[in-house]
Amino acid sequence: MRKVNGPRKLKHNVHRYTKKCNGFIHCTDKNCRFFAKQLRPPLDLEQIKKQCTVIGCMNCGGYLEHVNTCTVAAHYCFRGTKCTVEQIGTHNHGQYISKHLSEEEKDILAERLRADPTVTPKAAIQGNNRRTGEVVDSVIAINPILATRDRTEYELNKIREEMDIPRRGEFLGEFGKIMNTYPDYFLHAQVVPNSFLIIYRSPTINGYCRFQDFPAVTDVTYKAVEKGYYVCTTVIYVPELKRHTVIFQALLGGQKEEYFSQYFFAFFVDHKVRFDGTNSFLGMMLDFSMAQVNGFQQAYKRYTVFSCIYICYRLTG
Repeated sequence: MRKVNGPRKLKHNVHRYTKKCNGFIHCTDKNCRFFAKQLRPPLDLEQIKKQCTVIGCMNCGGYLEHVNTCTVAAHYCFRGTKCTVEQIGTHNHGQYISKHLSEEEKDILAERLRADPTVTPKAAIQGNNRRTGEVVDSVIAINPILATRDRTEYELNKIREEMDIPRRGEFLGEFGKIMNTYPDYFLHAQVVPNSFLIIYRSPTINGYCRFQDFPAVTDVTYKAVEKGYYVCTTVIYVPELKRHTVIFQALLGGQKEEYFSQYFFAFFVDHKVRFDGTNSFLGMMLDFSMAQVNGFQQAYKRYTVFSCIYICYRLTG
């Protein structure tokens, strides 16, 4: 509603002003999702004109029509600190499409995000599950206001913050892009609240690893990524290159034994590490970190029937 009169001062310190209903705006393109849907117009007539002719429909960008036939007016009377409202007439249009998601709609969108934590606004609108490749319902079915990428990204990021899931657009979002572009490089990915681990490596690096001649070295750093996350890197000396080369990496949501256990187990499996005395594994050099050591031992017990292995400790600092 727009203000048409007031505020006017009446007797006994009473102030009154009047607002008139602005009707609704709707898209005129029959192929648009917002065709014939009644949208709330801006308050000012000049802003309504700009919305209809310059900005256009939020979905297709086409022309919007302003239907201003509603005669409803509302009188606001202020007496001191009290206000009374008197409505004159009845609206001749339906309820506007909500500008905000209801709690039920937020829950539905949250479920969609749990099923596909790295989903992009484009994929959410098109109805693609980036994790499985399946076709799912578009988020527009939840609420038409999610027809634009900007609004969808805004709502997804709000829910990610509430669920403690990293945002897209940050370095984690970039990992999502890389994972979809180079799927053969990634061995494991779990991106859920309180459990974050992505393991990756080059699929052709195995041919350069001589575990029977050189020990592998594993280190963890926090400087390369955002606060709260760590990069775990394993390197080995490659004679052909005459230098140490990265052969295995992971992005960790913390320095926990369970993360390192999964990391080293994936390392053993991917590189087909042998502990049988024939071309066997020379050793792994680790930090003075009990989480790393315990994780390595847990992975070793899962991977082989041997009960002990020599672990080299590396002094860091």
